[in-house]
Amino acid sequence: MKHNAKSWLRRVADTLEDWRPRDDVGASRITTTPLGAAILTIQRLVPPDLRLAVRLALPRMETHDFDEAAALVRLAARQLPD
Repeated sequence: MKHNAKSWLRRVADTLEDWRPRDDVGASRITTTPLGAAILTIQRLVPPDLRLAVRLALPRMETHDFDEAAALVRLAARQLPD
């Protein structure tokens, strides 16, 4: 995998498409929103030296629909240089 913000944004979008919020008692509320899931994914998967760039490249996500959020992230990734 290329190590740049564009490739990691695509990986975040993939994760959002597969994300299913949990309704378990004790599950973190932040992971029930696309933005929360994206930030958690970035914290867990993206190399530390790229986290800030990926977070800054995230689009504004005011939706609660994970598929729509993934599409927004993919659009943002397309606008970044290779």
